[in-house]
Amino acid sequence: MRTALLLLTTLLITGCDKNPPQAASIEAKTLLRTRVAWDQTPYTHYPAGRPELSLMKIRIPAHTTMDWHCHLAPNAGYLLDGQIEVENAAGIRVMLNAGDALAEIVGGLHRGRTAEASAEILVFYAGARGVAPFMPAEECQQPAPKQGMATPTAG
Repeated sequence: MRTALLLLTTLLITGCDKNPPQAASIEAKTLLRTRVAWDQTPYTHYPAGRPELSLMKIRIPAHTTMDWHCHLAPNAGYLLDGQIEVENAAGIRVMLNAGDALAEIVGGLHRGRTAEASAEILVFYAGARGVAPFMPAEECQQPAPKQGMATPTAG
């Protein structure tokens, strides 16, 4: 009896009469869900073959213009830090800031350009075994714009 009374007193003094703390809630936020790339080109298929997923963290230094390139499989990026402008061969441009998500173009030429600060982007590629995450312009279906610059479209 004395042991039970001592245990009950200890429990009351140490605060065990309170409700136990609740577990943290799991939160999920969809960053991007789309059927089209950032230039509104629709996605039509995945590459044939055994699926292969890649996740790359890419850092692009300040004042860098990337080479023209293309992707042969759908991919999406999430800008962790910095700012980057992406443009396609037709001259369509989009500015991304840290926290923005982007669905990349498949098959079409495009490139990115940083300004005053470097940019860090996390890119998820949904490809197939043997399909490179990106290809240089000379290995893509369309030629790169002349003099390395896109001509902006009207409108």
